[in-house]
Amino acid sequence: MIYDFYNQTSELERYMPKFKLGKYQKKIDMRLSQIEEQQYVLRLWSKDASLWGENKGEKTITQSLGWLNIVEKTIAALPMLLKFESDIHSSGFKHIVILGMGGSSLSSFVYKKIIQKENQGIPFTVLDTTDPEIILETEKLIPLENTLFILASKSGTTVEPQALFEYFYDKLKQIKGESAGENFVAITDPGTMLVKQAKELNFRQIFLNYSDIGGRYSIFTYFGIIPAILMGVNVGELLERTLLMVHECSAGVPLRKNPGAVLGGVLAELVKQGRNKLTFFMPEEISPMKMWFEQLIAESTGKKGVGILPVSGDITSGNTFYGNDRIFVFINYAGVFDQEWSDKINSLEEEGHPVIIIELDDIHDFGMEFFRWQFATAISGAILNINPFDQPNVQQNKENTEKILKTIESKGLLKEDKPLFIDKGLRFSGTTNGSVTAEAFLDDFFSLAVTGDYIGIQAYIPETIKTTSEIEKLRKFLEENLHLASTSGFGPRYLHSTGQFHKGGPNNGLFILLTGGNSVDIDVPGKPYTFGMLKNSQAIGDFKALQDHKRRVIKIDLGEDVSKGLYNLRETIKTSLTLQVKFV
Repeated sequence: MIYDFYNQTSELERYMPKFKLGKYQKKIDMRLSQIEEQQYVLRLWSKDASLWGENKGEKTITQSLGWLNIVEKTIAALPMLLKFESDIHSSGFKHIVILGMGGSSLSSFVYKKIIQKENQGIPFTVLDTTDPEIILETEKLIPLENTLFILASKSGTTVEPQALFEYFYDKLKQIKGESAGENFVAITDPGTMLVKQAKELNFRQIFLNYSDIGGRYSIFTYFGIIPAILMGVNVGELLERTLLMVHECSAGVPLRKNPGAVLGGVLAELVKQGRNKLTFFMPEEISPMKMWFEQLIAESTGKKGVGILPVSGDITSGNTFYGNDRIFVFINYAGVFDQEWSDKINSLEEEGHPVIIIELDDIHDFGMEFFRWQFATAISGAILNINPFDQPNVQQNKENTEKILKTIESKGLLKEDKPLFIDKGLRFSGTTNGSVTAEAFLDDFFSLAVTGDYIGIQAYIPETIKTTSEIEKLRKFLEENLHLASTSGFGPRYLHSTGQFHKGGPNNGLFILLTGGNSVDIDVPGKPYTFGMLKNSQAIGDFKALQDHKRRVIKIDLGEDVSKGLYNLRETIKTSLTLQVKFV
């Protein structure tokens, strides 16, 4: 019997996505029956590691499932957290800066981009970069002595936030002496080196997070909730609504009314049918949510040569061709969908693409959505027989970077491989068929693409409004002309997100790694290297890791003037793509 997704009877039926699955519905119904018969939901709530198969990661899995019960714990901690908020406001801080990377700071980034616009919290900056230009720009914009720095690191040793801390602590110590620690708060796991450091330097406060929750599942922990409170979010309302979704995903709810389990089953079965590009369409005002989905889903599922890759959709895009590797998710926020959105959904359905539609009323529904996708990702991982709670290839890139930094420590300089050639002010590296011009080199590279591939742009350049716009123009141009899905991200942030998928997921990516913009640099206090060296080490480390995994990758240095370099690159690609017509 095929399940009728359109006749929900739950009291909270609006929380169940609407599914338009066409020819895939019968197979998905069979998959849901499997989930039901093998008690996936009960086993998940029982924290049964065998749900994800026999593997060496069982201990890791059992120590990574605290997110299932965290919402109630955080609600119980709200009085303490609200007192902390009051203390911070009364202490006269005029700005707050999060120093973090990956899951420890990404939720702050999302809240900053979306939620703070509608609230009156203290101005916020999320600093998750090693780019010296952005660090210096941040320093100029903030009132240093009246800024609270939140050092967020689960392990307490993550290189990026630790380097940022050393830099700003050194600056404040020059102003406030030994009392500089009162401008710092730490969020970390119990027993980390950061706990010891924070005590020695007399941090204002130390929040010990739950150690049984991984970074990308930590949005309801101190890592996500403390920044949200300080931004003025009504966290009590957000968490209470989230608790409704937690209950709807519980083992006591019939499987086919469980919004998280059904979504997870749908996604995993579609991946098994070759649909592994999860394309999100949502209003611009909540588009930063895509970055959170990207990290959760790509880093959780991109292993053993399989995975789900989130990519961006654009309702205004000229792209009318989509391959048979797509799943489409439309998120209707505050009822903004109009005829244009409806026409897009209907068109995709008519073309045979699976479509998922989700309704969100306002910002306080975000928590429900985050939990739904965490639950769905865990269920998908079980069906795909992968561990959704580890990130082995992220660690590999860290090790590559550490080796390069140790070389700097011993030799006093960063050794970079010479480019294959220089053309139009751009320095090209990567596999080539002997090409010595930019057009020929790019033609060779794009000719490697086949149907079902995707383009990934990784940018180790200053992340500004202008460069972000230029990267987006380049991404859209490639997608619309090659008819391939595409992603883009700034380094080193993406290393803790899609970076795992790039190396551990399917080998169907063509990667363009961009560097440049090192017109200024600053020392990392106490280290023999600069932030610019650290950033370049991370770029080189990722380039090597991609090559080690036999990925198709090129590296292009744009020079000091990255805007000019991006323009030259885009114009060159336009010329080279005149020969790329095999997908049309």
